[in-house]
Parts: sequence; C-alpha cells; structure tokens
Amino acid sequence: MCAKKEGGLPVSENSNYDDPIPSERLKKALYQATAVLGRAAQDAVFYDLELEGIAFNKQSYTLRQIHDALKSTFGEGSALLMKRLEKELKEQ
Repeated sequence: MCAKKEGGLPVSENSNYDDPIPSERLKKALYQATAVLGRAAQDAVFYDLELEGIAFNKQSYTLRQIHDALKSTFGEGSALLMKRLEKELKEQ
C-alpha cells in the first residue's frame, strides 16, 4: 500500500526518500521504470533530469532528489514515475 508523505511524495512503508542510493543502481532502475514510455520519451526523462542536476555522475542520489527533479518537469505526474522507480528498486 502506498501512502503520501508530507510534500506529496508517494512512498511505500519501507522506503526512505532521504537515503542515498548508488547512482548506477538508481540509473538502472529508472531506465527500467521508464522503458514503458518508449525510447524517445525515456531519453527525454534522462535529459530533463540532467538539466535539473541529476547526471548520475555522483556516487549516489536520494529518491527525494530524483522526485524533485522529475516534479519540475512532470508536476504531479512524477508520482507515477516514482512508484514505478520504487518498484524497480525493490526488485533489484
């Protein structure tokens, strides 16, 4: 079951949006989570993230950083991407 935290972040009970996640793991999960969008849209998501400072060149990022970057582009639609991202991270 998904609940909403302060700020509208969709989180499952076992996730913490402030825990660092290794960049490579996060990039792989995000790539899988956005695969349903098609390659062009997927590339656009990663491009938009890079414009927001998420270039996957740091050692780690938090889900909060990813959410904030996605929200600047997708608004409330970022919640759906975050749910898919969380699912992919749990399956890794």
